[in-house]
Amino acid sequence: MRFIIFLFGFASSLHSQHYNIYVLGLHAADVVQEREKAGLIEYTTQNRGIFDLIWPASNFYTTNYDTLNFGFINYEKKIYQGSDKNTISGKLNPEGYLVYDKKLKLKVPESTHNILTLLAMVQYRDRNLLDGVWYNYEHDAMLGRARFLFNDSVNVWYEGDSLLCDHYRFDISISDSSKRIKSPDYFMNNLLNNGIVRELWISKTPPNNIIKASIKFGYFVITAKIRDEK
Repeated sequence: MRFIIFLFGFASSLHSQHYNIYVLGLHAADVVQEREKAGLIEYTTQNRGIFDLIWPASNFYTTNYDTLNFGFINYEKKIYQGSDKNTISGKLNPEGYLVYDKKLKLKVPESTHNILTLLAMVQYRDRNLLDGVWYNYEHDAMLGRARFLFNDSVNVWYEGDSLLCDHYRFDISISDSSKRIKSPDYFMNNLLNNGIVRELWISKTPPNNIIKASIKFGYFVITAKIRDEK
């Protein structure tokens, strides 16, 4: 049940996007994405209803990235989950090391991405350039790679109409977890669990927002849907 902070609903337009997160059909959380200028993305999450009573959480994530290759430059998250309060920040130095909280140094490949920059990239690059390409990936000081696999183009219901979207599976493979940073972050701690299927539906109409996303493990499904403003 701690997957309620599922962040695949994040979009990367030049204005805010609002998403509702559903667990077993219940409204579990809200996600807001803000992007005030190119190369900067900020996200906030807030649990709702019974989920906020059982697992209260209000988290903040921000990433600066290279606007050409979407490799991240720095990253910070602030976790407020019940009595747990935690801040983690990392920044690339000129030598190509990712330095977390001025302590842990991690050598990363050039143009390394994290979950937020990849979700930004999937809304900008053409499907033919994205499909099946493995990208260098970093996740809480773990290293690996990630890719988007195109499945099909389908219609998704949004704002009283049927919107054509590209449907992707999102794969993450971790090869080195020896320096993993542990924190009470529900989202980051569960995103890489074995057996998870991650899916995204990206609007083919500009600004190519993420309209829907889901994460599945067995029969358990969490869905993120862009909020219908009509």
